[in-house]
Amino acid sequence: MTDALRLGDPAAVASALRSVLTVWPGAWQTPWRRIEAEGACWITAPGLAERAEALAGQGIVLEAAPAGVERAVDSLPEALPLQRGPEIAPQEALFLVDAHAAHATITRLLRLNQHAVEVAQWTRAGEPWLALRVPAPPLYLLMRARDDADALRAYARLGASAVFTAWGWTHPLAARLTTRIEGAVLIEPDGWQHADWPLDWSPLDAHLDAHLDAPRKDLQASAHPPPRFRVQLRLEEGQPRLGTLWLLDPEAFADLAPLVEASSPAALRSVRVSRLEDAGRVRYLLRAQGSDDAVTGRVSDLIGQGGFTHLPGAERVFVPAGMRLMPQMGLD
Repeated sequence: MTDALRLGDPAAVASALRSVLTVWPGAWQTPWRRIEAEGACWITAPGLAERAEALAGQGIVLEAAPAGVERAVDSLPEALPLQRGPEIAPQEALFLVDAHAAHATITRLLRLNQHAVEVAQWTRAGEPWLALRVPAPPLYLLMRARDDADALRAYARLGASAVFTAWGWTHPLAARLTTRIEGAVLIEPDGWQHADWPLDWSPLDAHLDAHLDAPRKDLQASAHPPPRFRVQLRLEEGQPRLGTLWLLDPEAFADLAPLVEASSPAALRSVRVSRLEDAGRVRYLLRAQGSDDAVTGRVSDLIGQGGFTHLPGAERVFVPAGMRLMPQMGLD
């Protein structure tokens, strides 16, 4: 029976679908079947054969589909296979990551300076996953998702809708999907997954616990709730910078006498000094308040150490001058 539409060239498919919806507006919500055989694909639905003549007037000829693998779906869009699209970074991507393997993906995002990420819970096939909403996603991570689909999947958002197609693929009716689909839909080559929308998003930084392998003393307990992800920080070489804070023993502090003798009162007022004592050990904390490079550079020269510089975005964190913490993230 000639009651099936063969799907071939993407341009021809788009034209054929426009004709089908023009002749038969109700085709969108009609149950369809997709038949795959002999390396080709056909779609058919009850009532399609009755419109064969009208479709022929549009240049669309129906065929008899051979026996093959069939899939029954609830609507025309679900019956259509995805087509290969350009592998470019979308304006916004949705990553689904296995909750048990999320740490590696979170770390990669931070190393790529992705700080506007939002997180939500997701359930996939009864298993806990995390949804990560990433604006201007890095192409590197999109490619990683393509190669590691068991633990990480990437989707491109269609406009401002809640419709997401597997990255690197496109849907023949993409332009219409953005206005006719309710809730969130993830469209993959092997089927659709529906979900409630919007999700309960929260900033990624709220789920992180920064950890640095270095001795420290906590002055007060954190008031933040326990985070979900422990992110290992490391020091690496950064832009050369003059130190603005130094921690000195009494001998090094005494070495600053030439600076005191040669500097003006105004220059000396730009350096604050605190005397610290811990278990009988005296240390001096110097902090430069102004931007007098001559003073800060002279301090480092006299004591033979570069000191520390303030970490941008974290008022109480200092790192050795010329170093930076990686991955970069909010630490306040």
